[in-house]
Amino acid sequence: WALQHAAEALRGDRDVALAAVAQNGRALEYVARQLRRDRGVVMEAVSQNGAALEYAAQRTRNDRDIVLRAVSRTGLALEVAPKSLQDDKEVVLRAVTQNGLALRYASEDLCNDREVVLRAVQRSGMALESASEELRGDRDVVLQAIDENCYALEFASRELRRDPEVVGRAVASNGWVLEYAGKELRRDRNTVMTAVMQNGWALRYASKELRRDRDLVLMAVVQNGWAIEYASKELRRDREVVLTAVVQKGSALKCVPEEFQSDREVVLRAAAQDGQAIKYACTELQDELRPGNESPEEVAARASEELAKMRATFSTTSGFEATFLCLRQ
Repeated sequence: WALQHAAEALRGDRDVALAAVAQNGRALEYVARQLRRDRGVVMEAVSQNGAALEYAAQRTRNDRDIVLRAVSRTGLALEVAPKSLQDDKEVVLRAVTQNGLALRYASEDLCNDREVVLRAVQRSGMALESASEELRGDRDVVLQAIDENCYALEFASRELRRDPEVVGRAVASNGWVLEYAGKELRRDRNTVMTAVMQNGWALRYASKELRRDRDLVLMAVVQNGWAIEYASKELRRDREVVLTAVVQKGSALKCVPEEFQSDREVVLRAAAQDGQAIKYACTELQDELRPGNESPEEVAARASEELAKMRATFSTTSGFEATFLCLRQ
């Protein structure tokens, strides 16, 4: 980038320009105007960094060979190619092969070309957003897209967002994408179960009926204790559900009703998992379990020690612990 501060004479020197762009293609921005029309200089620049096409003179940006070289190196350089080349299938295929998201700069006709779109979504599933409406309803195209990036489900047709196989494959990769499933599937127990077992927070997007399903909610909080935030009001007052949540993530104590923030066993289990969770307990238990300025690690150790004494007293695995272990498996 030293060329940026060079004298005009040096910026107009072809040999200097060639050396500069060979090292950093974007140095083309600082070479003299006549050299940005020089085919050899521009070709050298885009060979090093396709984004340098932006700084080429219009005449050289119309050069098909230069554009092919640029998009092969940097697919998104298709943005500054002339419209005629954004409608050139070979150029666009080269671009989306390098970066599927380059599809957004392809012509309307090529966004409806199945070969081009398949190539794009195989490289970047989110390229589905730029595909034609027809191809966003093509089952194979959509499956390829969500296999590469499950969040591509957002851009599938309404019909395919109601397809159990398509949605099932997406939520198995990341349950959070249940957000984009059709309402019918957010009411479907099997689909939601797949989602929450992968990401408990997916419970947020389940239907109200399923957020009242105790077994399903238990599965969600075993995966992520914070999922209790999205359980029904009744299940957030279910002691076993609460215990399961705070054992998985102590800070989930923040999301439970106040009565449990005063429940000694609940607070101990939360603090044992995460000493910082003590700040969500009632004042009395905070003062008792953190009498000084103990670190979170010391609080967790104190809580774990007291829980161990409780277990020794009862000498058996509690019903809650048995349920938790079973769900974890």
